[in-house]
Amino acid sequence: MGEPTRRLPVVYNLLKNRDAAVRSRAAEQLRQIVQLSSGDMNPSQFSDLFAGVQTHLTLMIQGRVKDERLGAITAIDRLIDVSFNEASDTQTVRFANSLRNV
Repeated sequence: MGEPTRRLPVVYNLLKNRDAAVRSRAAEQLRQIVQLSSGDMNPSQFSDLFAGVQTHLTLMIQGRVKDERLGAITAIDRLIDVSFNEASDTQTVRFANSLRNV
């Protein structure tokens, strides 16, 4: 795992912050980490990384804590329109499915 991906736990915690500005910066950091990783990793590694990000955000959305849910939604908003690879359409559908129960 590269240096940017080592920051993921910190970024996930920042997404849970009560301050909307902190959540917004964390969402942007997550987008940057994912974007950097898409160019640095082989497709299989990146697919695994992104699946983990999607799972984490989905779990945050399903939680009961409002700030966590808002952080996950903010992160999805930053990630949904960025094309990382040929599977971007599938990723968009997965994000949409995560948001159905919000």
